[in-house]
Amino acid sequence: MGAATALAGVALLTLRESLSVDAGEWFCLAAAMLYAGSIILTDRLSRQDDPLTMGILEVGFVGLFALIVSLFTETPRLPAGIVEWGVILMLAVVCTGFGFTLQPVAQRYTSVERAGLFCALNPASAALLGAVFLHERLGWRGFVGCLLVLASVALSHLEKPAKQETEERTTT
Repeated sequence: MGAATALAGVALLTLRESLSVDAGEWFCLAAAMLYAGSIILTDRLSRQDDPLTMGILEVGFVGLFALIVSLFTETPRLPAGIVEWGVILMLAVVCTGFGFTLQPVAQRYTSVERAGLFCALNPASAALLGAVFLHERLGWRGFVGCLLVLASVALSHLEKPAKQETEERTTT
């Protein structure tokens, strides 16, 4: 139920007036499927190995592969000033370091379903932050989409499997 609610919310946030799917949407769908596979794989591997080491290695290899690809597709340059270095440091430490390195650690203690639903918060928070700070127009569909994504996370916390409820009753 939570996944369907999250999907409906993200659809309201991203789909335009027509329901046509262009090349960009296909790339986004493919990325979402790969990310879902990554969450499932992280769930399985974080229970077998040290999740912090796994997160550090993941970020390290992504950085290495991105550097290699950038050498062929761009002209890399070092940041010019203190402000640029500060922004890069903040993005590297907070967004990448904490976000991706600690995800396997946190995911070890939750279900893969809840981890996936928490990742569905990304488009909702991006839309809300864009509306607040960049004065982007969200519209009624955007607000309803954000509410549905938030509701999907709430649903995952409200529902208890029947087996878990039975175990709780027998232990109390």
